[in-house]
Amino acid sequence: MADADLASARTQAQKNFTVAELGWDQVKVKEGEVAALSAQVAQAKAALKEAQSVLADLTLLGERYVDAMREMSMSENSKTILLPTDLPAAVRGLMGGLGMK
Repeated sequence: MADADLASARTQAQKNFTVAELGWDQVKVKEGEVAALSAQVAQAKAALKEAQSVLADLTLLGERYVDAMREMSMSENSKTILLPTDLPAAVRGLMGGLGMK
């Protein structure tokens, strides 16, 4: 009878061990998913920071552009001044021409 109990206990322990291994594998999979999501969040934060930097640059250049137009229009011999209809695209073009992509 003791041998049967021992064999039953061993079989149950083997089943428990198999279940624990499967659970551990699932934990490892979830850890991998969390790591991938963390990398995506870090990448999104970096992209947001870059976009904010570009926006700040465009704002500053736009302000300077408008100030320059204002000064040119106040000249005593001012003539017709043509402005681009898409100021952000014009500023990006300037930045691209300066190698600031």
